[in-house]
Amino acid sequence: EEHCTICLQPFLDRAILPTCAHEFCFECILLWAEQSRKCPLCNRPFDSSPRTDPGGSYLIHHLRSRYDYQKYFLPPRPSSPSSPDPATDARSGLRDRNQLQRTIRRRRERQWGSGRAPRAEEQECAEEQLEQAIARRRWVYEWGLYAKHVASNQHTRYKPFPTPSLFASSPDLISRMTMWLRRELRVWPNMDVE
Repeated sequence: EEHCTICLQPFLDRAILPTCAHEFCFECILLWAEQSRKCPLCNRPFDSSPRTDPGGSYLIHHLRSRYDYQKYFLPPRPSSPSSPDPATDARSGLRDRNQLQRTIRRRRERQWGSGRAPRAEEQECAEEQLEQAIARRRWVYEWGLYAKHVASNQHTRYKPFPTPSLFASSPDLISRMTMWLRRELRVWPNMDVE
């Protein structure tokens, strides 16, 4: 069985770098791409410039067959202002490396379990997932992205939004909608969610 060279675990959603064809877990290479746009194995850049590739940098994942896959276009890297203090650069690099290690450790713990009490672990995981969801939604709003229409039929298994009367009669739907609204409103830091 093949393993990801970043997390050393079996592949989860195998992703391929189109420039060198090296394979990694999709989540692992996304975390790597936040720090560096060079392949971890061969050091070949996979960040394209608008001049060479107007479509932008992307990863290939959700591989179903040779011609059936998805392209994930990487967001442009934020331009970082030059820091005159090398200690600041070292601290931010260490912080980023620690975040990558924590994410990989959490993934291993999900797969193999950990020695900690489950409630503390679940609480930490839930808080982290919420923060990641808020950051993802903030990015969606920042870039003005919208969901595409998905047809409702037997092939997509998509169900249209519930009607207002269905919402009114279902405490579960009301609870889920309330949680969703609270998360969406947390995207804006000065908004009072309660």
